[in-house]
Amino acid sequence: MKPPTGVSDVAARIPKAAKGGAQVRIEKYGDGEQTSWAVYIGGTVDWDPVATNEPFDLAANVSAIAQQNAGSFRAVMEAMQAAGVEPGDPVVVAGHSQGGIVATQVAASEAFNVQAVATFGAPETCVPVPSGVATLTVEHSDDVVTALGGSCLIDSEDRLTVRREVFATTEPPVGENVPAHHLDRYRETAQLINASPEENLQNFQDTMTGIVGSAEGEAVLWRGIRLPAGSAPK
Repeated sequence: MKPPTGVSDVAARIPKAAKGGAQVRIEKYGDGEQTSWAVYIGGTVDWDPVATNEPFDLAANVSAIAQQNAGSFRAVMEAMQAAGVEPGDPVVVAGHSQGGIVATQVAASEAFNVQAVATFGAPETCVPVPSGVATLTVEHSDDVVTALGGSCLIDSEDRLTVRREVFATTEPPVGENVPAHHLDRYRETAQLINASPEENLQNFQDTMTGIVGSAEGEAVLWRGIRLPAGSAPK
């Protein structure tokens, strides 16, 4: 498997939110001497207000926005540990929607050596990513979900924000809930970013590809399950 060569590759590898499906994809590159990683985190799977065994649910969404210990955050951290990510290994983290909030929280935790973060449609503007971490925030101006994080976008020279109005010239599809928030439409925007001649966008992509390198790697899909209180994992 080839490493991502641009933002469109990153967006294409983020798992789609689906009941019973993988929520996280982790890619490993390099050898034992220098290993790097790419972690892709999907969005909210279950919108039911009652918590179930799905950690990527509405309850976790609320906790993540409030910067509390969400089940989705714990699932990603445990998946990274189980995958073998060492504290010093360079890591790229990307996520869509709730996965974008978690991506910035993974970087903010400083438990891993996150060097680049890319988020798509995530209400995560208040999460303080550490200085020196290259961060790309992609938002659709007609996506109401991105407004849920508030208006406290942190001003940082490491942070690059791209905004696009998806339905500027066309009508939104009839019968679709929050169509501008769909991962497929963020993948379309990622393709536009790839093709952009803007130097700052190209610099971010160069930073990202420099972290993961050009050698073949391997990918593993992960699925976390929320256990009832007091239960032990099997």
